[in-house]
Amino acid sequence: MKESQFEEILKEKWSTRDDFYAPLSLENITLEMTLPAPSTPTVDVSFVIAWLEKRIQFIGEFKSTATPRTVRAPIEQIETIARKVSPDLQPALIVPYLSSGIVTQLEGTTVSGFDLNGNYIVQTPQMVALRLDQPNEYPTSRDIKKVYTYNSSIVGRFLLRENRKFEQVNEINEGIQQLGGGISLSTVSKVLKGLADDLIIEKRRGCIRVLQATELMQRLIDGYRPPRIDGEWKLNLPGGDMASQREFLEKTPDFNGWLWSGATSAPAYATTTPPGVRTVYTPRRLPTSNPLSEYEDNRFYNVVLQQTEDAYAYFDRREYLASPIESCLALAQLDKRERQVAREIEASILEKFNGNY
Repeated sequence: MKESQFEEILKEKWSTRDDFYAPLSLENITLEMTLPAPSTPTVDVSFVIAWLEKRIQFIGEFKSTATPRTVRAPIEQIETIARKVSPDLQPALIVPYLSSGIVTQLEGTTVSGFDLNGNYIVQTPQMVALRLDQPNEYPTSRDIKKVYTYNSSIVGRFLLRENRKFEQVNEINEGIQQLGGGISLSTVSKVLKGLADDLIIEKRRGCIRVLQATELMQRLIDGYRPPRIDGEWKLNLPGGDMASQREFLEKTPDFNGWLWSGATSAPAYATTTPPGVRTVYTPRRLPTSNPLSEYEDNRFYNVVLQQTEDAYAYFDRREYLASPIESCLALAQLDKRERQVAREIEASILEKFNGNY
């Protein structure tokens, strides 16, 4: 969001909505205020928060494009200014949206936070108040908007494979390609920037590493979308167990590159009963003379064959099995029993990070 746009929205909402930060109210709003003290800069805004008999004077800094990483400097700046000018002035940061990451940056400081949606975190000697239930009407634009979903999620999946440092983006890109990632170097670079902005990873010269493995896993779970299916066939294959069905599919002419879905692969990574109906992904469009067509059965089927070209479904495959992370993410979207299995797989993935969650 551009700064001019941010200020227009702020002025409109602060001037017309008396209940914007209910039950708190705003008074004496002044934009671009020069403080009455030597060697102090002009602050973006001065305002009073009122509740019952309390009146608290704030000075604030705007951050029209805010991420957990980019708010660090303005938080320190406004906190220093308020401390320097008067103990009666409370510092505040005003952003488009108070995300959980930005709230975490505010915690442990004396800086309060307000956004354009009606959310706030007030932390002053006179008052502590919190409201973070308002949805974000101003999502941050990114080079890649959804770094935790679809093929962009491959970067995060790769970083969770092992707890190690990488020296360059190229090193990560090469590792992803070796595991069948199929995404470009520019995509890898842009996703890494997004992860760094969210403070999920550390990214500096000569060092790229995961800072919050558990948070990264949760964001991958929240961002997970099932592969996009271009075709589906219900089959009744010979043999009721996975080994027999795998042997049959291996021998099928012109049927290469397939693998079991994440949910179907789960018994390889956790203690769980095998599914009654297994799902197979294939990256190839089946020919008109489909060699499996004679086994199609829409009533009594034991395998569902789905054609998808989404690279993340095949990334880091283990021969005919989906990766442990794909199994975890897929199961985490299902019912209670499957989510319990997902947590077991998740624990084994995160164990290597030795508590650096």
